[in-house]
Amino acid sequence: MTQTKQTTRIRSALLGCAALTVGMTAQAPTSFAQGIEVITVTAQRREQNLQDVGIAINAYSQADLIQLGIENSTEIALFTPGVFISASGAGQNSQFTIRGVTQNDFNAALEGPIAAYFDESYIPTLQGQIFATFDVNRVEILKGPQGTLFGRNATGGLVHYIPNKPTEEFEGYVSGGYGRFNRFELEGAVGGGITEGLSARVSVLYNQRDGFLENIYPAGVATPLAAGTPPRGADFNDLGNEENFGIRGQLQFEPNERLTARLTASYSEQTGSTNPYNVRPSRPVLNDAGQQIDTVYLPRDQPILTTLAFVLGLGDGEFLPPGFDGFVAPSPESLQTSTDAAIDDAYNNEVLDFSLHLNYEFDGFDLVSITDYKELNSALLTDVEASPINFVNFRSLGETKMFTQELRASGQTDRLSWTAGLYFLDIKADVTNGFLAPANSLFLPFTMNEAFFDVGLDLLNNFEFDTTSYSLFGQVEYRISDQWTVLLGGRVIYEEQDYFLAQGGFANVDDFEADTDTQIFPVPSTLEAAAVGDVSPFTDSRDNTLWVGKIQIEYRPNDDTLLFAGVSRGAKGGAYNAPLLDGSDPLRTDQLGYDPESLLSYEAGLKSTLLDGLVQVNASLFYYDYSDYQAFTFVNVSGIVSNQDARTYGGEIDIIANPYEGLFIGIGYGYFDNKVKDLPVAPAVFDPEDGSLIAPAVLRDVESTFSPQSQFSARVNYDLPFDAAGGTINLGAVVSTNSSYFHNLRNFAAHEIDGFTIANLRATWTSE
Repeated sequence: MTQTKQTTRIRSALLGCAALTVGMTAQAPTSFAQGIEVITVTAQRREQNLQDVGIAINAYSQADLIQLGIENSTEIALFTPGVFISASGAGQNSQFTIRGVTQNDFNAALEGPIAAYFDESYIPTLQGQIFATFDVNRVEILKGPQGTLFGRNATGGLVHYIPNKPTEEFEGYVSGGYGRFNRFELEGAVGGGITEGLSARVSVLYNQRDGFLENIYPAGVATPLAAGTPPRGADFNDLGNEENFGIRGQLQFEPNERLTARLTASYSEQTGSTNPYNVRPSRPVLNDAGQQIDTVYLPRDQPILTTLAFVLGLGDGEFLPPGFDGFVAPSPESLQTSTDAAIDDAYNNEVLDFSLHLNYEFDGFDLVSITDYKELNSALLTDVEASPINFVNFRSLGETKMFTQELRASGQTDRLSWTAGLYFLDIKADVTNGFLAPANSLFLPFTMNEAFFDVGLDLLNNFEFDTTSYSLFGQVEYRISDQWTVLLGGRVIYEEQDYFLAQGGFANVDDFEADTDTQIFPVPSTLEAAAVGDVSPFTDSRDNTLWVGKIQIEYRPNDDTLLFAGVSRGAKGGAYNAPLLDGSDPLRTDQLGYDPESLLSYEAGLKSTLLDGLVQVNASLFYYDYSDYQAFTFVNVSGIVSNQDARTYGGEIDIIANPYEGLFIGIGYGYFDNKVKDLPVAPAVFDPEDGSLIAPAVLRDVESTFSPQSQFSARVNYDLPFDAAGGTINLGAVVSTNSSYFHNLRNFAAHEIDGFTIANLRATWTSE
């Protein structure tokens, strides 16, 4: 069983819905005067012109974000070559991928190799990288290892969202829109001075969308529904509905010219339906030893549950409960599904954030303190087989609390710029997830206890993971001459980790919730524990010392050209697996924890401004050499991370032009080739009686997931050269295309998703 390719297209195509946006804004003009807009970035922890920074950066101003219609944090990847989105749960669990550096583990407690920051504050979970964007001043996407100055797991790069901050001048805006699927959006902000030295800003967002995937339950059932269906509490809604609310308040105090203190409090919540996806039947391909070496699609009229049962080790269907012979899924082109688990508010992503930013200007250097506390709560529900039969569901509930403290000093002279600092982080994550199977469903063949007959069985994990991290960092940039500059930086990180895993079977009281009140039996967490019948929770503690570094040389032959070349080392901390109870053998103890990964990057680039500032050309070439790449492999209906070697090489080019007043043109292209080496796509087979090896693991070189080899984007914006009711009309067009890619690291035939193209047309009126 494989999620259909159409799902990704549906989700992406929502960006192309026709919409009318009307806004009043004081700080976000969408017109472009002649000459390319200068974007100031803080990629090196100080304000610089984008063209003066020797890093491959894509930066988007607020005007850009308005023109592109960016409303969600991950949508920016559609327009940035070399940047993509890895996803599970039909996009409800999405993370950034940069140049093939990714890890799409869907455990809500884990961090990824692409760091995401909002207002200089780290976002500690993969799920937390999804949020609605509003009142954002700019977005900076930094490619390549950035661990020297942004120290948390920035192996492949980072994405930084910077909000608009309070000002002394009164300003505000309101923006609204309406689109397909009854989409409604409203955003606004207001701010200004309260009294001398004290200013504030409040920003608010609300948007909602109806479901786009029509639920035609119970269509497609091959045999009569089994007893116990429809499930308790089912309501058979359409899938894909979404509602977002966010509010952010900022209070800034400047008692004198040296001190700035800014206090921020924000809350955001996303709610939505059960994962909105359809399915396509597939079957495994086995070799003579019984190892799965491929997955191929079946005809669309093949009943799905029969093949799912085969994958789960239930034979060819003869052991399925009565009434579970299968169903035929609707064609994905129909934008329809047939599912019993269609709950409107099954998905939830909630973030509460408090931060304090202090900046004091001493004579000769600045001192910055950033204190941040976050609470992130997430929930999602998946109808595993996406059928009208209540066969099995997947539920995940995650809670993460994070505290960080950064103390950073920086200064510069005519030739020297320097930054040094300390960073502390503490993350406490608690996740409950697993399979929910009602009475007379998936686990009936294994339920010999009468306690299961009426209520069913949930197989659940409780995963607790605490990380405490301390780091010391610094970077110096020395201008040897007017043309030559050398840059040197590094960071040392010490981490302590505590891990807890408990697994077991629980009574299924609610078909759509992870019920942990009534445990039926515990389950051994490791292969060694299973051998001796030990069902106690597994615990472990460990510590690691990591280091990252950077050395780079830059050459400026003239004021409009920058050439740079350098070597960077990135690192990402290790973590632990929490495999779902999907019928696979437990992992060995040494497989539960996986090691930190490191990436050695060699990169050279060019930044050039031509024709008196009317054209910019930026390009880069890179080679990545990985050690202990954290490879997430999805097998059966679960997944684990293992350490592999890997390498990547490629390049990108961005061209932007403003040939005459009011016209803006942007073109970007990226290509890379990546390889994860010797991945065990099928595990070794051992004799169950004497433990002797029957067949070794099947090893292959594969491509990383959600990493199209080529990406191209082009956009045009034009301000109509006349007054329009006291404002300006801007017409915009965007085209984004990418090649095919794999959604599973095993790279089987049914894991490949075809490339796609998105075209957006947009008209915006902005008042003066």
